[in-house]
Amino acid sequence: MKVLAVSSTEKSLAMLRSLISDAGALPSLASSAAAAKRRILDEDWDAIIINHPLMDEPGIELAHMAATETDAAVIMLMRSDASSLYAKRLSEDGMMVVEKPIMREALCSALSLVPYLQAMKAANRKRIREMEKRIEELRIVGKAKCELARRDGMDEDTAHKLIEHRAMDMRVTLKDAALSILREME
Repeated sequence: MKVLAVSSTEKSLAMLRSLISDAGALPSLASSAAAAKRRILDEDWDAIIINHPLMDEPGIELAHMAATETDAAVIMLMRSDASSLYAKRLSEDGMMVVEKPIMREALCSALSLVPYLQAMKAANRKRIREMEKRIEELRIVGKAKCELARRDGMDEDTAHKLIEHRAMDMRVTLKDAALSILREME
């Protein structure tokens, strides 16, 4: 497992390197949010651990960027007072929060969840792609129905049946049948 640890101090980076290695993962280190952003966008990571706060920003923005733009699991290390403020929001966005001081077992447990989180992200992305595809199909079919209603005076039900019959006759999807109808109307 490839893990990027982001922390502002050499001492905490050394400690994170040791903990990540002990968990059986390959650690890479960044000492600022700016350096981490470049590495996050340039490389693939299984997990990104951010030790809140960072010197150049609190780390919350970096965490959200990492969670939304990568497949990596994001783990925030926070003191309990900050954790109580941010934990709900971060967990809703699919990130984990581990309270400081860091217990070796807690970080190992968080890292053991990385494959599960990555599988969940992949499943969500697949569902989103399927929904976007379905929405596009509905948009095109709706546009074809409107054009049939406008041009030929059909009601929506009749236009839909015409598109369905065209799809069955041509052995294509509703979207392709609707596109065929729209092309003919141009």
